[in-house]
Amino acid sequence: MKLYIGCFPGVSVVAAEEFGIEYPSKLPQKVLLPPVAVEPLRFHAMHSVVDWFAYATWANGQLVLSLSLSPDNGIMEDIGSRLPFEEPYWSGEHPAVDSDEEEDAYPFPFHPLDLGEATLKRQVRLSA
Repeated sequence: MKLYIGCFPGVSVVAAEEFGIEYPSKLPQKVLLPPVAVEPLRFHAMHSVVDWFAYATWANGQLVLSLSLSPDNGIMEDIGSRLPFEEPYWSGEHPAVDSDEEEDAYPFPFHPLDLGEATLKRQVRLSA
């Protein structure tokens, strides 16, 4: 496994091709750093070709939150309670399609990559 690591004030980023899996809960234990090293541990992955997005959080070494979804596969993983910043997306305040398009044609009330960007911004703010 080839790791790419960046350390910045308040945040460290570890990336590897093997991290791009549809079920964050199935990340191999060897890639989850010991809880004493990073707390909380946050996972974030997006793939624009298939509009896939996933994120997860571990606290005290335990998975507490995981979401993975794409238009073609639906919700693949949804573990834990949704966070307040997600609610406007799920309630349709950030529609995936224009109002003049067929709303029923898209499987979610938002675009997964839009939620992915909001999640990434939130994670960066929490790390600062």
